[in-house]
Amino acid sequence: MKKPVVISICTAKGGVGKTTTTMALSEFLASKGYAVLVIDADYQTSCTVALIGNQNWEKLNKEKKTIVALVEDAINEGTNGYTRQFDPTTHVFQGASNLADSLEGNIDLIPSSPDLVTAKKSIYKAGKNSEYGSVNKLNFMEWALRDVLPEYDFVLIDTHPDTDDMLFAALYISDYYLMPVIPDAISSYGIVMMNRTVSKFSKECRRNIKQLGVLISMFREINVHRTYRDIIKAMSGVRTFDTIIRLRATVTESIDYYNHVTSLKQKYGSAPNGIAEDYTELTEEVIHRCQEKRP
Repeated sequence: MKKPVVISICTAKGGVGKTTTTMALSEFLASKGYAVLVIDADYQTSCTVALIGNQNWEKLNKEKKTIVALVEDAINEGTNGYTRQFDPTTHVFQGASNLADSLEGNIDLIPSSPDLVTAKKSIYKAGKNSEYGSVNKLNFMEWALRDVLPEYDFVLIDTHPDTDDMLFAALYISDYYLMPVIPDAISSYGIVMMNRTVSKFSKECRRNIKQLGVLISMFREINVHRTYRDIIKAMSGVRTFDTIIRLRATVTESIDYYNHVTSLKQKYGSAPNGIAEDYTELTEEVIHRCQEKRP
């Protein structure tokens, strides 16, 4: 059975381009023919709306066809009379992205919902009523998606900056974690925090979760960004990507699902005014690093 490459996109600070990175990486991977599943595990739901638009999301949320169903299944598994809600045929949105036609429908999405805020508070109950203890608060994503994941080449999980059970469940099924950061003091400190968190968790649960890389994002040619770019690249235990994502107006435009575009270059903007070239280079780096021999 094929095993996909699973990457958690995570940071210890919001507003660093995490959602844009997840969306762009999914689209540029899909453009190369890879089948990609995006799991939006962030209750802010930004990646969901960017990939399928408000109208599609509102319909799915009303029908409870979001990641919340998966979480509630884990919590209630084993309860007398409970029937699982999550069904891959109805809860995985196929053909996500406003470039779905040109990407040949290669991106699927498990949408998020603000209702996840409430649902995740009870995830500690997962497996409490299960006779065989088949599911718990760490493995519930793996438990729910074990038959789904082999259909994909890459799985990208957009996480919230909270260090909570949703993050740890995402990391539990991940081969790698990728950290987008803005080159400034707070983000630099966040890198250290996230590395410590993942390293400790990886040892405790005996998983080999590797740092795929730190991505310097939203970069501007100003002194503070240049200074912290160099500081981050020199940090011990940090593997930065060679690619740097520049701050361009096209970043904001790219997350508008209803913006009519027909190509990646049109959506992200061609150099020198856009960042299509940046994401092309990043995608090549990601593929190369995922093909490296793991210890």
